[in-house]
Amino acid sequence: DPLAAPDIYGNEYNFLNGEIYYIASTPGTYYEKYFEINENSVGSEIELTDSFGNNSQKFEFEWCEKGYKIHSVENYDLVLTLDTDDKNNYSVVMSTNRNIQGQLWEVLPYNNRNSHNSYGLVIRSKVLNYNKNDTVGKPMYLSYTDGKISITTNRTDNTNLLFKSLG
Repeated sequence: DPLAAPDIYGNEYNFLNGEIYYIASTPGTYYEKYFEINENSVGSEIELTDSFGNNSQKFEFEWCEKGYKIHSVENYDLVLTLDTDDKNNYSVVMSTNRNIQGQLWEVLPYNNRNSHNSYGLVIRSKVLNYNKNDTVGKPMYLSYTDGKISITTNRTDNTNLLFKSLG
């Protein structure tokens, strides 16, 4: 679990509950690109696009006591899901809400002391990554590369995100 929330939040991380945002990669070497659900159906991947403003780029956050479910505004039944195949390869897709751990996410401050571009947020899965004989799991974060959203265990590997309010 994350550290205790600041007092201003009443020691709760539910401050995004019910909020709707565009999610974007942060500007740095590249300009902002926005998360977009490519088909808005079960199994749809999240892509990065240059423009924003349509409903397939809007996400609603639902607090679920231990983390957030991140819903598609266009199809609220779809939830951002960390999926795994039979070879234990991870992918990030939109899936029907099944109330599983792979659909819970934490929103935390981005922290990279080695970068001048150190503002923003990271989205961390509630699922841990165990490689081969690991006894301690590694946290997994949403990451963006080559126009797609993926997962990484490196907190500073293209994980820095901006949330843009609709208001």
